[in-house]
Amino acid sequence: MINKKAEIPLVILVLGVLLVCVLAVINFHFFSNEGNYKHMQEVVKMEQCLSYIEQYHFYKDSMGYDLGRIKNLPAFKEIITSENKLVCGSEGLKISYKLDIS
Repeated sequence: MINKKAEIPLVILVLGVLLVCVLAVINFHFFSNEGNYKHMQEVVKMEQCLSYIEQYHFYKDSMGYDLGRIKNLPAFKEIITSENKLVCGSEGLKISYKLDIS
């Protein structure tokens, strides 16, 4: 004989677990905010730009490099413009830093 007394609590337990899983998926789907993700990307880009500025000052002050030599470094080839500005960022956030060439 099969014990049918345990079937009802087992079914309730399985349905409860499924309900919790479905509610978790709905929660993540509806309440996740892409704006926060985009905001975090901008913060990361800003940190990268600040890192480039610190690297520039390290090469200029500590290593004694001139601007021409710094422009030829691989990290700076595409972010230093002809107007002697360090420009980096993304479409939502642009940072322009005027380099002192003295």
